[in-house]
Amino acid sequence: MSIFSRLRNLGRRELTCQDANTFLAAYLDGALDEQTSERFAKHINRCPTCSSYLNDYESTVDLSRATRVQNAPPELVAETLEFLRLRLKAED
Repeated sequence: MSIFSRLRNLGRRELTCQDANTFLAAYLDGALDEQTSERFAKHINRCPTCSSYLNDYESTVDLSRATRVQNAPPELVAETLEFLRLRLKAED
């Protein structure tokens, strides 16, 4: 079931922790409609477990964005591939 199908099925009930987990990325991306976004925020403010999870998730996203992708030197790639080839050959 897609996230938008789940949104339609929520009705007026309060969000559960499972709902909050399902909508977490959409919430952070600003993809939820205003009503669902408010309900999400209300749940997060009431639920210490989900609040902590949201903080950890945001920290992880921030860290991954801050990390620069480094290309390994060609020599390291070649040596690693050769090591793996030899290791796999030895296991045969």
